[in-house]
Amino acid sequence: MLKRVRCDCGWAVESADEDELVAEVQRHAQEVHHLGVTRVQALSLAVPVE
Repeated sequence: MLKRVRCDCGWAVESADEDELVAEVQRHAQEVHHLGVTRVQALSLAVPVE
């Protein structure tokens, strides 16, 4: 299932692969916002793309 995560800064990512989605969210959070995000936190932000 395709899922999307959107950041308040306007950045977004979509992926059907949970590992890829989590990695991209974690990378963005660390590089842009200097925040650590766990896998559970990243997945909790994901919404299905219809």
